[in-house]
Amino acid sequence: MTIVMDIFDIDAQLQPLITETNKEDLEDIKDEFKKANFRSLLSKIDPLQEKYQENSELVHVLSLINAISYSQVGEQKQGAAIIQGLFEELEKPTIDDLLLYSHIAFLSDYKLARRIMSEAVKRFDKEEDVDDNKKSQAYLLLAESEEKLQKFGRAIKYYTIALEQLDPNHDEEYDLVLYQMIKLGNLHSIKKQNDEAVHYFKQVVELANDEFIQYKIDSLISLGKISSTRNEYKEAVSYLNEAIELLENSSIQDKGIFIEAYVEIAYTYFSQAKWGEAVPFYEKAMAQLRQLVTYPKRDYGMVLMQYAYSLENKDHPDQKAAGKTYEKAIAVLEEVNEPRLLESALGDTIKFFDKTNQQKKKKLYEEKWERVRKERYLHNYMH
Repeated sequence: MTIVMDIFDIDAQLQPLITETNKEDLEDIKDEFKKANFRSLLSKIDPLQEKYQENSELVHVLSLINAISYSQVGEQKQGAAIIQGLFEELEKPTIDDLLLYSHIAFLSDYKLARRIMSEAVKRFDKEEDVDDNKKSQAYLLLAESEEKLQKFGRAIKYYTIALEQLDPNHDEEYDLVLYQMIKLGNLHSIKKQNDEAVHYFKQVVELANDEFIQYKIDSLISLGKISSTRNEYKEAVSYLNEAIELLENSSIQDKGIFIEAYVEIAYTYFSQAKWGEAVPFYEKAMAQLRQLVTYPKRDYGMVLMQYAYSLENKDHPDQKAAGKTYEKAIAVLEEVNEPRLLESALGDTIKFFDKTNQQKKKKLYEEKWERVRKERYLHNYMH
């Protein structure tokens, strides 16, 4: 949910311009747009603009379609150039013009989108009779542009203003309210403003109904993470268990959220040296990771290391499984270009095989450790 409105209603834009003369051409453009055949559109727009050059309104709409099409085929510079040109040609743009242009610009150039939307925001600040919905849209896109540009403080400011225009009791605004609360919670978390983040996440948990269960689950996981960083482990486990129960009884298919929840609660137990409680959640996380077509090897390797350590140190240790898991973790981390991380993992693996008196394995990993250390030293020396 990057842009929370239909940025371009092709029927509404083209239908008033259709005549007997251009009907076949414009119906074809509508069809291609709805099928997302953007490269095909790019090959058709220029000839049509030339064909109907006397119809300035139609040429203008076709330019907007061109800008969108460029953005959707990865040619953002061309798309942004079209919108910038059209924007600069406008003598007296309306609020609706600015909203439309900035949303299309957002597809190609966040700075341009911010520039255009800033003009709309200035209008809202000057006018007395303001459409709250449009004002919310303007500040929302401004916030999203700032977020994409990693200006998180500004993004928080604009998301807050956008949220103030909405009422969670209005059905048509309910989704937007939850979305912006999640955004504010996440941004406050990034800025380490945890009290503010908790405020928004708790509101989402309270407000989200079954239709928006993922918002509730995401917020519970976030609350669990914040509680864990504060060493409030009891609260963290409570939030995470609630999230996992909801998740396992939902129709959500996104394995990423399962992995995040399982790893987070496993690590919460791991941080308290409750190795036995951590083990089953690490196993659930790895079962989900193995089902991914591609998975982040660094994360997988770290989870394996924590799982191995938990197997080694739980009340009834499983040293055989721990040893195999350490070896698997090293094999995974060897494919990650992070020598310091690999060196640290090898150190822990060597300690395990020394502790369990597996001298051949210990020697093997000592040789690996020495090789990695020398390679890192040479790399640092050469650079």
